[in-house]
Amino acid sequence: MTSINEWNHVGTKENPADLLSRGVTPNDLKGSELWWNGPRWLQDDDKTQSEIQKVDENEIYEVIKPVLIAMPIQNGIDPFAKFSMFNKLVRVVARCIRFARACKQESEQKLSGPLSSEELEHARKCIIKKEQRSAFFKELGALREGGEISKKSRLKSINPFISDDGLLRVGGRLQNSHLQHDAKHLIVLPHRSRFTDLIIEHEHRRILHAGVGATLAAVRQSYWPPRARSTIKRIIHKCVICFKSRPRISEQIMGNLPIHRVIPSKPFSSTGVDFCGPLYVRDGKRRNSKRIKVYVAVFVCMATKAVHLEVVSDMTTETFLNAFKCFIGRQGKPADVFSDNGTNFVGANRELEELRVLFAQEEHRSKIIDNNAMDRIRWHFIPSRAPHFGGLWKAAVKSFKTQFYKVASDASLTFEEASTLAIQIEAILNSRPMTAMSSNPNDMSYLTAGHFLIGSAITSYPEPGLAHLKINQLSRWQHVEEIRQHF
Repeated sequence: MTSINEWNHVGTKENPADLLSRGVTPNDLKGSELWWNGPRWLQDDDKTQSEIQKVDENEIYEVIKPVLIAMPIQNGIDPFAKFSMFNKLVRVVARCIRFARACKQESEQKLSGPLSSEELEHARKCIIKKEQRSAFFKELGALREGGEISKKSRLKSINPFISDDGLLRVGGRLQNSHLQHDAKHLIVLPHRSRFTDLIIEHEHRRILHAGVGATLAAVRQSYWPPRARSTIKRIIHKCVICFKSRPRISEQIMGNLPIHRVIPSKPFSSTGVDFCGPLYVRDGKRRNSKRIKVYVAVFVCMATKAVHLEVVSDMTTETFLNAFKCFIGRQGKPADVFSDNGTNFVGANRELEELRVLFAQEEHRSKIIDNNAMDRIRWHFIPSRAPHFGGLWKAAVKSFKTQFYKVASDASLTFEEASTLAIQIEAILNSRPMTAMSSNPNDMSYLTAGHFLIGSAITSYPEPGLAHLKINQLSRWQHVEEIRQHF
């Protein structure tokens, strides 16, 4: 046996094993002295072990090999990336601010308890300031120094300025209007920001998962995100609830609009009516309450597309007439009313059988006509097997059911809760923009069906009260607004 210290290195030229590993022909191998006799120094008796070259362990040369490592550059960790709800983010920041103030003042300030609206508003503005400093630091620096922002800036066209609360806002020419400050000068938001996405998602949920136009209108009440429409489309496209409720269907090409759709008239002067349902609600708040059927009477203005909803308990003629009286008491007496004649429901499923039977009964139609003849209300029934004649109220039914099932598909509501939700959906449907939203910050508020009913969008923020001011201190617009508020 030999020790490892007696082992020596054999070079490649003197190593017989390398002949096979490196490749050799049979003829060369046949006449190879190295293969048959081994290295020459093994045959030389005069060559001692000390003459064999040894490797000094202390003379190990350092080998430096270049290595390229590519890593993405991170400007910092986004603290808002882990939040999925706008309200939760604002509340967490508000709690942190309350804790920091309590530690700084070294007082016995109460850390628990509900957050006030002032604390939440302060937290919201702090978050917006942080986002604006990260995205528009050059613009903010130029404006604080009293200069103008660069012509290459994306914000040059909206004439931004820094308001008294330190936020970057849209300039515009609405300074003398009577709108709220956030509506006159919208808060500028960065384009690619998690916080901007949270605000849009919050407004999208607040208006019960409405479409792109309604969500854009809700966001534009206080904020100005660049490329807002494309951002909203991207967010709504990723909304799971909206994705489940918009199946792709074929659409029929429609003809000319009827005369009641294209002539000026007061709201609900010409009205289309339809039912939708059944919806299932509980008959009480008890845990073992049974589920009952309810229906929704949908009234649509033929001129303004305003919607009026009434939740009814059954499908009798008396119940429908009571719902119609409630509609007249709140919206005024119509001159013409349009509805289905019953045969449109022949191909409907079993759940719509009650609707088909009700509208198909001659007694029901005669009673409706006789009941409204003294009020000079003309009732019209659309042709048989032509549901596209009632496309306006069919679209309203679809919009209501889409909004309702998005927010209450799995909820067990009582009759009162279903009525409340129906009225909230009515307000949202009447606050949808009637035309395309403008991207010009100098344009006034968008036109909705609510403007024809109450003078403004129903879901818009309330106007400031004017009752405390004297009449001689009011402008003409303020005077008219004060009369409306007093009424």
